[in-house]
Amino acid sequence: MLTTSRWATGAGKYSVNATLNFSSPSPASSSASGYAGFITLLGSVSGGVLAWTSGSGIIDFSEGYKLSYTLKDALRLGFGTQTTTGASFTLEETPAPVPLPASALLLLGGMGVLGGLRAKRQRTA
Repeated sequence: MLTTSRWATGAGKYSVNATLNFSSPSPASSSASGYAGFITLLGSVSGGVLAWTSGSGIIDFSEGYKLSYTLKDALRLGFGTQTTTGASFTLEETPAPVPLPASALLLLGGMGVLGGLRAKRQRTA
């Protein structure tokens, strides 16, 4: 348990590292880093900064999904000793590639059937 004086004053600077781990749709992870600093006056007036030096990226999942993320910087001044920040995430489904050899075989087969029907029609006419 950490006990501090009610009227404490202080400052500090820290390195910040964050790891994003995902288990679905397939296992994947990414890391971000940055720094944070704070100052507190008389135990109640505080200010702080959180800045990401590598706070955005793209994670490719093996099932055809792509996740883009951006971690938000923060700069706060106010009463109390807490602050919040945010992040934005965008999940996209990447389209599956069309297998060209299979579509070429279907096209050739269809053209052969049409040619056969045309030849049969000419023989009967």
